[in-house]
Amino acid sequence: MNKINRLPDWYKYWIKIQIIFRVFFLLIGINNNVFCQKDSLRLNSIFIELSGLAAEFSLNYEHQFLFSDNIGLNIGIGYSPISFNEHQHRHLYSPRFPIQIKTYYQFKKHTFDFGGAITPYIWHETEYSSYNSDIALFGQIGYKYFVFNDLCYIGIAFCPNIFDNGKFLFFPWGALRFGYKF
Repeated sequence: MNKINRLPDWYKYWIKIQIIFRVFFLLIGINNNVFCQKDSLRLNSIFIELSGLAAEFSLNYEHQFLFSDNIGLNIGIGYSPISFNEHQHRHLYSPRFPIQIKTYYQFKKHTFDFGGAITPYIWHETEYSSYNSDIALFGQIGYKYFVFNDLCYIGIAFCPNIFDNGKFLFFPWGALRFGYKF
């Protein structure tokens, strides 16, 4: 029997997520080394998102691709280790990996963005049941305000869930973001 077929499903899924992370960060590294011309540009950011794309909270990394001084594209990836189980009223291990792509318009200290996200996740009904994997799709409309010499930002986003657990739906959802650019 093939060794890969004997691996648990959640572990196969975890390997796929690791490959996506590595390819993503490799592409970001190539972009920074080849295309960045000014040292003063802050094209990377990390942020904590409360609620939002990973249900309760997530730690995210985002890279900015500039089209002009005011317009660009943000591509990001995040991680959240837990999710609240409504049936048992407690937190269970349920890793979520929001991957987002947004276009933005920035003027002075204000940024408006629009885009979408896909969130692969692993979950189980009880702590004793087997793991399941699924994806959720979100739309996003957001606003960020920069403070402290444009190093930090506070943002809000409307990010409705439009697909989850194999079904199309519309579930209004929002997020609060606190970030740092570097």
